Amino acid sequence: MNQNKENNEGNIDSAFASILPRLQQLSGKWFVMGSYGLKLQGMDISCDDIDIVTSHADAEWLRGELQREFEEVFGDNSHGGRFHSTFVRFMVNGYRAEIQGDLEAKTDNQWINIHASARPIIVDFKGRQIPVLSLTESAKIYALFGREKDLQKAWLIERYLAEST
Repeated sequence: MNQNKENNEGNIDSAFASILPRLQQLSGKWFVMGSYGLKLQGMDISCDDIDIVTSHADAEWLRGELQREFEEVFGDNSHGGRFHSTFVRFMVNGYRAEIQGDLEAKTDNQWINIHASARPIIVDFKGRQIPVLSLTESAKIYALFGREKDLQKAWLIERYLAEST
């Protein structure tokens, strides 16, 4: 395992670069969302993890690939039944990489498939084309999630977009 944090301390971009070759091998749609997705689009925001959304099959494939090199961290990501996905979490150079296969969020007693409905945009990351959830779509998703921290992030995105125009 390549997880000695003292020897591998780096920034979140280097952690993402460590898993990117496997992400680019996925057979289906995938995208970065969450704070790291916002950072990739130019927002100055703190990030302590990398959120990847993909299909169930690709999440399982990633689990097999990533556990060869990184430590899998087990845990629940349902947040009291609010979310459902094939959830895989690894520590990558000191950062959590969280892969969510077929991510769904429950709102008004209805499940919404975030993976299926998302329309990612492409951003540049060190010369590579990376699919991310757009700022506008991210704000809508955060509002849909409805937790206090998500509503605050939606507000930050809206403020950023207003100041950018």
